[in-house]
Amino acid sequence: MIKQEQYEHFFKTLGNRFIAGGDYNAKHPWWGSRSHIPTPEGRQLYQAMLKNNLHALSTAIEDYLKNLSATEATDYSLWKATKKIKNPQQSIPPLRLPDGKWARSSKDKANLFAEHLAKVFTPFPPKSTVDVEEEKK
Repeated sequence: MIKQEQYEHFFKTLGNRFIAGGDYNAKHPWWGSRSHIPTPEGRQLYQAMLKNNLHALSTAIEDYLKNLSATEATDYSLWKATKKIKNPQQSIPPLRLPDGKWARSSKDKANLFAEHLAKVFTPFPPKSTVDVEEEKK
């Protein structure tokens, strides 16, 4: 992942007036990403842009919408896009470990989930020998 400092260094090498175009694969609602929660990459780029008083220009959604149609030739892309836009993207909330840190790795998340299940699902108490004898009858 590219860090904020690396973005800042990159921007400084470009001088005072520049346009840095490209697909940074850094989603953030500030520049029109559908997700309301920025990715870690998006947060790093956003912080670097704020610190350097930079602005984002994005035409991604306009370009996407211009090329849609409701015909069979385009697999009814207009209707699929409408459905996708109407259904908000569900985000998976982050998990916090007992020590207050975030569960980042799959292993941490799995262990945390296993601990939760162990607390929630407890086995029935063992049956007494009297209960077992009555079940046999």
